Formats: sequence, structure tokens, C-alpha cells
Amino acid sequence: MNLLRARTRRPLLVTAVMAVLLSVLCLTTGPAGAADNGSFGIEPATGAGAEPRNYLIYNLDPGSTIQDAVTLSNYTDTPQTFQLYASDTALTEDGSFALNNPDDAKSGVGAWVLLPTDSITLPPGTQAQVPFKLVVPSDATSGDHAGGIIALSTSTRSAQEGGNVAIDARDGVGVRLYLRVAGPAQPSLDVSSVSLSTDRTIGSLLGAPSSGSVTYKVINTGNVRLAPTAVVTVKGPFGVGEKTLDPMPLPELLPGARTTITQAIDGMLPLGWQTASVKVTANDLDGTPVTSSGSDRAFHVPWVLLLVLVLVVAWLLLRRARRQGRPVPPAAPNPPRAPADALV
Repeated sequence: MNLLRARTRRPLLVTAVMAVLLSVLCLTTGPAGAADNGSFGIEPATGAGAEPRNYLIYNLDPGSTIQDAVTLSNYTDTPQTFQLYASDTALTEDGSFALNNPDDAKSGVGAWVLLPTDSITLPPGTQAQVPFKLVVPSDATSGDHAGGIIALSTSTRSAQEGGNVAIDARDGVGVRLYLRVAGPAQPSLDVSSVSLSTDRTIGSLLGAPSSGSVTYKVINTGNVRLAPTAVVTVKGPFGVGEKTLDPMPLPELLPGARTTITQAIDGMLPLGWQTASVKVTANDLDGTPVTSSGSDRAFHVPWVLLLVLVLVVAWLLLRRARRQGRPVPPAAPNPPRAPADALV
């Protein structure tokens, strides 16, 4: 699961007002479904004999309420106090899952989760179940909504960042919450900002195959989360030198999320206009297929080779013109013929 690290910046040796910055870290420690940092962890509560859950996942109607719980654990030999809060997801530049600061405005899941307390203290080596309610507004829009429940340590630790900046760090762990509100599902993707670039190497300038890259942006424009796969195809004029890259799985995108991808291409032939096509496909949770595509072109020719060819052709034409322009020498006069009677 993901860890959230809260940081406070201050000039070195000068204390400043604490500000919280959350960043998502991937950890694999702890039991299945748990998010932990080695000192404490949080996970969906599991009843006796039930399978552990990775996330909190619900399918609910507008206006409905459900009760559930999370389990918070203290793995250390000292008491720990935590700030508890619910959060909406934050839209990141790369489309990854992230959660907001405790003081950020809440308009979705973060506002719909009701916790019984915003603080809890655990004795050493203990755990506690924290119940909560998820209250879906009657006017909630259909589709997927996401957020999380976070336990943020109230203690700080000093760290160094950069040359002249010290950090008071607060560690936190969070469990993801996915909610699908009943109603029309509208899965939709958009591929935009496709850009094809080619490397200018000495070899490519002489006509050898070269490398390049395709950059594109994928946006989830629908109301359900999608896990797209992208396929990139590059070809020259009339399909010459067509090359299709292996399918590339993209990050799961929540509604409104976007990600920018760059893929390397090898073996591009410099044959003039190169066309890069990007096709992105995904399936909704109920199997509904979604596709979107985009393309870009780049002019890729072996300029040095073309220049040499032009110079060779120009030299041949000039040589031919010079030959055609030379004066033709006059024909030699025929020798006089002897009179017929002189041959007797």
C-alpha cells in the first residue's frame, strides 16, 4: 500500500510554522492489505475467518449509508498518538494515486466519511479498530469516487533536505477507499498532445536507421476509473518501415486524472514523413470497452546523403551541359577526284 509522508520546512536552525506536504510512497511490508512504515500501519478491518482486504471498496446508491472500520496498529515499544482524517484523492501530474493534506477542502469521499474521533493514542505493540460511516449524498454523481483514511503521526523527526533547508517530518499511512455510486457509467478516454521526435545522429544523416520517441497524454474524461493500455505504431510513407511497439499498461486513472507517457522507438528509417499513431484501450469494470487515439508526423530524412546526391546530380548535369556546349569541329574536305581519262 501507500505511505503518506508529511513534511514541514524551515530554514536551518530557524523554527517556522509547520506546513504539511503529503507524498505517496510504495511499501510492501506488513500483511496483505496493510499500509505500514515499520512503526505503525492501517488496513481495512477484517472479521474472523474473512479474507484480508487490500482496499475499502463499495458499490452504493445515492443517499445510502454504510458502516465499516479500519485497524490501526502500533508496532513500536512506545506509545504513539495519531491524527485521523479522511481525504479526497489529489490529481497528480503522472496520474498516480495520492491523498490530500488534512486541512485541504473536501468535496467527495473525504467529506462523506465520518470518523468518531480525529485523534487516537495506541499503547506499545497494540492495535485498535476505528469504526466509521460512509454517507453518500442523495445528489452524488454516478460513477467512481476515491479517497482514503489516513493516520498521521503527531510526532516529528528532524531531517535534512538540500543545502540550507531542514525538515520536520511527520509520517503517515493511508488506506485507499473506492466508491462507485449507482447510475449511468460513462467510461471515456482522450489521447492528446501526441508528439513524435527523431534523433539526429551522424548515421541517420547518412541514411542509417535511427531512434526517437513518442510522447502523449492520456486523460480519463469519463466518470469511472480505467486501467488503459497503449499501443504505438510508427511508419513511413505508404506504410514503409512500419513498426509497432509492445502494448504498454498505463497507470489506473481515476475520473479526471491524466498521465503523460514517453516511449522510445528504435530502427526508424529516414524515408521522409514519419507518422506515429497512439491507440489507447481500456475496459470498464463491467467489461465495457473504451478506445481513443491520436497521431503526429515528423519529417525525417538523411540530409547529408541528400546533399551528396544533389551535388553529384548537379555535377553530372554541369558536365553534360559543358559537353553539349562545345563547338563541333568542321569536317575535313574530301580529296579532289582524278579525271576519268587520267586513269587510262
